Amino acid sequence: MKIINNCCKFTDSLIFKTLYEYNFIIDKDIDEYKFYTYKLLKEIYSTDRLELTIVPTQSCNFRCRYCYQEHDVSEISDIVLQDIVSFIRKNIKKYRSLYISWFGGEPLLQFNKIKLIMKEAKNICKENNVPIVGGITTNGYLLDEFVFAELLKHNIYDYQVTIDGLKETHNFQRPLKDGSETFDKIINNILKIKQSINRKFNFVIRINISNEILNNIDEYINFISKIISDDKRFSILWHRIQDYGGNEIKLNHNMIVEDVNIDKIVFDKGLENGIKTYSEVTQPKTFMCEACKKNSYIINYDGIIYKCTNAINKREKLADSSIGILKDGEMYINEKKEMMWILQENIESECGDCLMLPVCCHAICPNKLKLKKTKECKYNPNVANSMVKSIFKENKMDTLSHILEKCKQ
Repeated sequence: MKIINNCCKFTDSLIFKTLYEYNFIIDKDIDEYKFYTYKLLKEIYSTDRLELTIVPTQSCNFRCRYCYQEHDVSEISDIVLQDIVSFIRKNIKKYRSLYISWFGGEPLLQFNKIKLIMKEAKNICKENNVPIVGGITTNGYLLDEFVFAELLKHNIYDYQVTIDGLKETHNFQRPLKDGSETFDKIINNILKIKQSINRKFNFVIRINISNEILNNIDEYINFISKIISDDKRFSILWHRIQDYGGNEIKLNHNMIVEDVNIDKIVFDKGLENGIKTYSEVTQPKTFMCEACKKNSYIINYDGIIYKCTNAINKREKLADSSIGILKDGEMYINEKKEMMWILQENIESECGDCLMLPVCCHAICPNKLKLKKTKECKYNPNVANSMVKSIFKENKMDTLSHILEKCKQ
């Protein structure tokens, strides 16, 4: 307010320069909406990073009660494997980096093929001086410390594993396909990884919030905080259970949590207990759904290309959800289909005044917008303040020390 009321007096101050540098203070002739649109288009069509999500199998050793997938018995063939490697070799020079994400089914059922593709891709990137990073979404049952160490060797640094509540709730929501329990083994795997692996990595524990978990949320947060709160490599990702399709959720409809305010409640509870909460909003780059990016593709085990993992094998919508095929090391893309994922409708009147717009990039789920014709905001704006508090709490001492040191200089 001092700067606003007496601008000339403060224009040479460190505070003014810092606020100006980071666009808290802007020139009067800047159209922020146009600036946002410019940044958005840069992100959509950026060649900074080629993003490939590979689904090596739709098979799974779990039978989660809300899962939207059909779990076809399947595995990636050697032909598709070589087509992926060939595509990377032919195209890697177009990009500044490569990110390979592994998804399923349960991707670790194809552990050896994951290693093979990552090894080949890593060699290609090394030859072309292009950095490569990998990530994996796994149920964690097969992720012991030995498998984890092997994945790290192959540049897989990002992990997401789901733990749905305390033992009884998790075992009910996420059993093995024969009905056996999974909680103890997953927790044991995480503890051994934490204790035995000294390298840097990012490990996100996802919680799919059901009404049952909410009944014991304080006890669960206390439990999970004891496991991860002293290790900055681990964080929590909260997600309400929603209907993404499939037969399982029809049978377990009572697990769905409709109240969007739950996001803020659990976020704040986690923050109070010292849990680092993961959110795309707090990541260094502007968040945008991968389906909206031009250079982001999902390659199924059969070589069919998609833009969204939730759209894979939706048989009733198959003609609409796939956008192409990988063959002989080339992607044959139907541009008319791809365009429908990338280009959204004009949103200036609808979202232009929302404080989350520059962060969420109009993150209405393109899959729901396209296939279900429904709009649903990705983020609850009410959670924004909690996210800012989380960032401040984690970094405030470093930030204050930095400012004080600058002021002394």
